[in-house]
Amino acid sequence: MTSYTTYEKNNENIQKIMANIKDLVSKKLNILINLLFSKDKNGWINSLKIQEDDMQSLKHYEELIYMINKMIELENVKEIPSVKIEEFAQTLLITPELISQINKLILKQFG
Repeated sequence: MTSYTTYEKNNENIQKIMANIKDLVSKKLNILINLLFSKDKNGWINSLKIQEDDMQSLKHYEELIYMINKMIELENVKEIPSVKIEEFAQTLLITPELISQINKLILKQFG
């Protein structure tokens, strides 16, 4: 193969892998966001395989719920500062169990 053909094939493979990872992460995040907004603590614990006595993980969950409650207090969604939404998203994305679950999903898919 020519180097350009090899480059195209590698780029195509990379794009497929990225699409699969995005799909896996998106599905997991959708589940977790739905659990948070429905305030389903047991679902959150089960989905992330958290021990019920893991105080650090439960504190993180409570922090996310607090952030949601603060945003819900505003009557008009447009009044929610974008910084609050970004803060919520960042806090969700650094959930240690989420990172672990995403890693497991990726390894299962590609390992």
